[in-house]
Amino acid sequence: MYTIEQGIEIPKKEVGRPKQAFPYQQMRVGDSFLIKQNGGGKKTLHLKRVEAFAQARKHGIAITTRSVPGGIRVWKIRKPYERQQVTQQEEAKHVSTMSRANGQ
Repeated sequence: MYTIEQGIEIPKKEVGRPKQAFPYQQMRVGDSFLIKQNGGGKKTLHLKRVEAFAQARKHGIAITTRSVPGGIRVWKIRKPYERQQVTQQEEAKHVSTMSRANGQ
C-alpha cells in the first residue's frame, strides 16, 4: 500500500550523469591532459571520449584523442580552417618571395 503525501517539493531534474569540466579554456594548441580510466571498462572510456569531443565542440575547440596506458589523452589542436589559413598565408609569402627573386 502507498501513503499519499502532500507538500513535498519536486527536486530539480538531473538529465544524464553530471558533466565533467575539461580544461579547454586554459589550454594552448599542443597541450594535453589525461582522462584516467579509473576502473571502468571500454564502454565507460568511450563515453568519456564522446563527452570530451562534445564539450570541445560546444566551446569551438578542436581536439584529438588517443588511447594510452591508463586512459585517454586529449590534445588541443588547430581547427582545420586555421591550418588552411596558415597554409594560404605561407603560400602568399612564398609567391611574393619568388616574384622578387625573379625580378617581377
